[in-house]
Amino acid sequence: MPRVQVNQERSPFVNSYTLPLPDPARTFSGPGYYSAPAPTSGFAIAAFVLGLLGVPFFVPGLGGVVFGILALRRIRRTNARGLGLATAGLVIGGLAATAWSLGLVAVWLLG
Repeated sequence: MPRVQVNQERSPFVNSYTLPLPDPARTFSGPGYYSAPAPTSGFAIAAFVLGLLGVPFFVPGLGGVVFGILALRRIRRTNARGLGLATAGLVIGGLAATAWSLGLVAVWLLG
Protein backbone atom coordinates (compact mmCIF):
# COMPACT_ATOMS: atom_id res chain seq x y z
CA MET A 1 0.00 0.00 0.00
CA PRO A 2 1.58 3.39 -0.99
CA ARG A 3 2.17 5.98 1.72
CA VAL A 4 0.54 9.37 1.41
CA GLN A 5 3.05 12.14 1.92
CA VAL A 6 1.77 14.98 4.12
CA ASN A 7 3.13 18.49 3.76
CA GLN A 8 4.38 19.28 7.26
CA GLU A 9 5.99 22.63 6.47
CA ARG A 10 2.89 24.77 6.89
CA SER A 11 -0.34 24.22 8.73
CA PRO A 12 -3.53 24.40 6.63
CA PHE A 13 -5.02 26.56 9.38
CA VAL A 14 -2.55 29.42 8.90
CA ASN A 15 -3.74 31.74 6.18
CA SER A 16 -4.31 35.45 5.63
CA TYR A 17 -7.47 35.34 7.75
CA THR A 18 -5.82 33.88 10.84
CA LEU A 19 -2.77 36.14 10.94
CA PRO A 20 -2.79 39.02 13.46
CA LEU A 21 -4.40 42.24 12.32
CA PRO A 22 -2.22 45.29 11.59
CA ASP A 23 -2.01 48.18 14.02
CA PRO A 24 -5.24 50.23 13.80
CA ALA A 25 -3.35 53.49 14.30
CA ARG A 26 -1.47 52.86 11.06
CA THR A 27 -4.37 51.31 9.19
CA PHE A 28 -6.72 54.24 9.79
CA SER A 29 -4.21 57.09 9.52
CA GLY A 30 -5.30 58.20 6.07
CA PRO A 31 -7.24 61.33 5.14
CA GLY A 32 -9.70 62.25 7.86
CA TYR A 33 -7.90 60.27 10.53
CA TYR A 34 -5.21 61.51 12.86
CA SER A 35 -2.44 59.31 14.18
CA ALA A 36 -0.22 60.77 16.87
CA PRO A 37 3.51 60.46 16.16
CA ALA A 38 5.43 57.89 18.12
CA PRO A 39 7.09 59.32 21.24
CA THR A 40 10.82 59.89 21.28
CA SER A 41 12.70 57.42 23.44
CA GLY A 42 13.92 58.89 26.71
CA PHE A 43 16.92 56.56 26.60
CA ALA A 44 17.89 58.07 23.23
CA ILE A 45 17.80 61.60 24.65
CA ALA A 46 19.80 60.48 27.69
CA ALA A 47 22.36 58.76 25.45
CA PHE A 48 22.86 61.90 23.39
CA VAL A 49 23.17 64.20 26.41
CA LEU A 50 25.55 61.83 28.22
CA GLY A 51 27.56 61.35 25.03
CA LEU A 52 28.03 65.12 24.74
CA LEU A 53 28.90 65.39 28.44
CA GLY A 54 31.47 62.64 27.89
CA VAL A 55 33.65 65.01 25.87
CA PRO A 56 34.72 67.22 28.81
CA PHE A 57 34.22 64.48 31.45
CA PHE A 58 35.01 60.76 31.41
CA VAL A 59 32.18 58.94 33.19
CA PRO A 60 29.21 60.38 31.25
CA GLY A 61 30.75 59.06 28.03
CA LEU A 62 30.43 55.53 29.35
CA GLY A 63 26.83 56.28 30.29
CA GLY A 64 26.23 57.50 26.74
CA VAL A 65 27.43 54.17 25.39
CA VAL A 66 25.26 52.16 27.78
CA PHE A 67 22.15 54.27 27.23
CA GLY A 68 22.76 54.28 23.47
CA ILE A 69 22.73 50.48 23.36
CA LEU A 70 19.62 50.32 25.56
CA ALA A 71 17.89 52.96 23.42
CA LEU A 72 18.63 51.15 20.16
CA ARG A 73 17.22 47.91 21.58
CA ARG A 74 14.09 49.65 22.88
CA ILE A 75 13.56 51.60 19.63
CA ARG A 76 13.77 48.40 17.62
CA ARG A 77 11.27 46.70 19.94
CA THR A 78 8.72 49.52 20.39
CA ASN A 79 9.12 51.40 17.07
CA ALA A 80 9.68 54.68 18.94
CA ARG A 81 11.50 57.67 17.50
CA GLY A 82 15.05 58.71 18.38
CA LEU A 83 17.20 56.38 16.30
CA GLY A 84 19.51 59.23 15.29
CA LEU A 85 19.85 60.50 18.85
CA ALA A 86 20.65 57.03 20.15
CA THR A 87 23.23 56.40 17.43
CA ALA A 88 24.85 59.81 17.92
CA GLY A 89 24.99 59.32 21.70
CA LEU A 90 26.54 55.88 21.24
CA VAL A 91 29.17 57.09 18.79
CA ILE A 92 30.06 60.33 20.59
CA GLY A 93 30.14 58.61 23.98
CA GLY A 94 32.29 55.79 22.60
CA LEU A 95 34.74 58.18 20.97
CA ALA A 96 34.92 60.34 24.10
CA ALA A 97 35.43 57.34 26.39
CA THR A 98 38.12 55.96 24.06
CA ALA A 99 39.92 59.32 23.90
CA TRP A 100 39.78 59.72 27.68
CA SER A 101 41.01 56.15 28.20
CA LEU A 102 43.92 56.62 25.82
CA GLY A 103 44.77 59.94 27.46
CA LEU A 104 44.73 58.44 30.95
CA VAL A 105 46.88 55.51 29.84
CA ALA A 106 49.35 57.91 28.20
CA VAL A 107 49.59 60.01 31.37
CA TRP A 108 50.04 56.86 33.46
CA LEU A 109 52.80 55.50 31.20
CA LEU A 110 54.64 58.77 30.68
CA GLY A 111 54.24 60.32 33.96
